[in-house]
Amino acid sequence: MPEHTYLKDFEPLGIIHTQPSESHALSAFDANGLGKILVDNTSKWDIETATVLTCSFTTGSCSLSLYKLTQTGLEWAKANKENSTTITSPNPAGYTQQMYEKV
Repeated sequence: MPEHTYLKDFEPLGIIHTQPSESHALSAFDANGLGKILVDNTSKWDIETATVLTCSFTTGSCSLSLYKLTQTGLEWAKANKENSTTITSPNPAGYTQQMYEKV
């Protein structure tokens, strides 16, 4: 994670993922990515406040959705051996809708 004097008093809130269409669910790619960030940066990131904001560019509009991982989702990301760039299936083993909640 970046370290700079300008950032020392700030708390990270999450990640933003832009996408060409709205999916109405948190992708395994995003869940795994946020989970890995949370696991690797426990001193700066809080599972209760960390979110994924998806910004979908649809024809003539822009849709925003906000998700957070559940404890089950965090445990799935910890146990998942794939990293975010190698997840190729939209439904990898063990990933379910109970891994996140829409906020």
